[in-house]
Amino acid sequence: MNTALLPVMEDLYGQLGCQLTTVAFPGRRGVAAFNAKRVSGELFRLPVIEPSYQTEFVRSAAPVFHFQEALWLHPSRHLDRTSKIGYVIGLKWQETFAKNNAARHQFVKYSSSRELFSDYEHGLLDGFLSGPLQVETQLKDKVFSKRPEMALFIRKTPVYHYLDSRYATFMADLSRIIKDQSTINETGAKPDQANH
Repeated sequence: MNTALLPVMEDLYGQLGCQLTTVAFPGRRGVAAFNAKRVSGELFRLPVIEPSYQTEFVRSAAPVFHFQEALWLHPSRHLDRTSKIGYVIGLKWQETFAKNNAARHQFVKYSSSRELFSDYEHGLLDGFLSGPLQVETQLKDKVFSKRPEMALFIRKTPVYHYLDSRYATFMADLSRIIKDQSTINETGAKPDQANH
């Protein structure tokens, strides 16, 4: 997700005369780095993460974009109780879905998307939890030889930008720009660019 959306966030920061510097952290490590003040904020987070923050924070007043949560299945497989569905630990929405649906499918946890997608491609999984952008990226990078099918649309969720509370003034300015430009879609295109 970050590689496609990062240029948009860099542009938004640039409009305020700031350069955005990023460090990649997997799910929970990003929260730990934010809580320890090793980073000033987190770019793309669901509101469900807020109780995990142990430091004062500000959230963008509007979502940066909306993320589609879905269960994807190999085109030759059917979704049933024996389906092995991969998910990534540290991604709260995936952990929650797996926990709440443990009686409906066999969930397999992974520490990274890379490992999950590799096992899926090699037939060790019937499907996985992800969003369309990640699926498109895997197809573009030729990680997937066949397009997975969206077997279950879970929901569309707003994704926000979080900063340490000492940056409240900056966040207010950034929020105005986000609202003025509306939110971007999951591919990184602003609504007025989506069909061009």
